[in-house]
Formats: sequence, structure tokens, C-alpha cells
Amino acid sequence: MIGFVFRWLLPAFGLGMVAMALLGAPGRGAPPLESLWHAPVQTTVTRARIIEPDGVFPYARTAVLVAWPPGSGEEAEVGAMSIGEQTTHRRVLEMEVARFPAGTPITVRVAGGRPWADVADGFALAWTIGMTLLGSLLAAVGLFVNRVLR
Repeated sequence: MIGFVFRWLLPAFGLGMVAMALLGAPGRGAPPLESLWHAPVQTTVTRARIIEPDGVFPYARTAVLVAWPPGSGEEAEVGAMSIGEQTTHRRVLEMEVARFPAGTPITVRVAGGRPWADVADGFALAWTIGMTLLGSLLAAVGLFVNRVLR
């Protein structure tokens, strides 16, 4: 029974980890890792505002809206564009909004057809790489054991 586990389940588990890490990678993170494969796009800020607490967000937050798609009259909120902390200090939020006056050019990444902040989610990227390497290692060890136990 233990031979079966090491011969077949260990490599299958490792390959499953690799598949899970790679198939879920494009949508993982904020902004999604998919945005790393697209060139950044230049657009302009239409307005920045403070959004008051509601049922979804229990704290006030900032929102930066840009012309989206670029050059159109429509606008969209830039995802993952935050000050990095949940704050109740109105002055901090006002300072953040003041950084993005209307007409300011801004570079955004595109994922899922919407604009995202021009940053990379380091945790999502590290998780994907780590799971891929760990799964590959388990699969390699399992295949080695499979050959040894023949």
C-alpha cells in the first residue's frame, strides 16, 4: 500500500499542484497576474473621489476614475488603487485624492478588460511560483520513487 502511495499518488499530487498553480494564475491577485502579460496603457484621470462607507466597504476609501477605454467618453474605476491601509482619517483620504487631479496622465495595466493600478501583486506571484516549484519537486520525487520501486 505504501508503495502505491509513493509510486502513483505522490507524482499525481505534484502534477495536480502544478496544474492548479498555473491554471489559476491569470486571475490570481489584485491586480490579476494576467496584467503582467499585457503592456501598460496610458490614459487620463477623469476624477478622483472619496467613497463613503456602505454595506460592501465598512470604511471610507478613495477611487480614481479614468477615461476607459482610452479616448472614450466613458470612465472606469482603477482597481487595486488604494493607499494601502484602511483609514478613518479624512485628511489622509483627501491627500490621496489630491494626488490625482482631473486630466493627469496615468499608466494602468489591463486585465479582464478593466484598468488596474500599474503594480504587481508580489504575494500572488510568489504563491504561483512556489506552488509550481513545490509541485514539480513532488512530481519529480514521485517519478524517481516510481522507477526505483519497479
